[in-house]
Amino acid sequence: MENLIANNFFSSCLIGMEFEFYSNFTKKEIAKQLSPEIGKKIHVFKKYHSKFVPTREQFKLEPDYSGGSKMTELITGPLPYFEAIPILIRILKWIDENGYTDKKCAFQFGVSFDKNIYPSL
Repeated sequence: MENLIANNFFSSCLIGMEFEFYSNFTKKEIAKQLSPEIGKKIHVFKKYHSKFVPTREQFKLEPDYSGGSKMTELITGPLPYFEAIPILIRILKWIDENGYTDKKCAFQFGVSFDKNIYPSL
């Protein structure tokens, strides 16, 4: 592990996240509450699978009908590892305090690596 840290392995890691959950708040209210918690702008869409592509600074929140009409999905852009982990914790805490999940909900993670930072991958 020490070798991975010394060789910038975690600094080369990018993580994108998708959170499916339910909340009694509207999507606009969710975005208004969650945005300052994570320090990112959250765009709200009424359309499932909108064409907006999230970035490091701008995430998207939209319906996800795979779990019924009340399911919401928050999608981040790719984030550097050391930025992604605190955001992951804050989002999960917000969901725990203001929403809920069931067996239809999923959390999905995409992981990639910047070979310019850690070339031996």
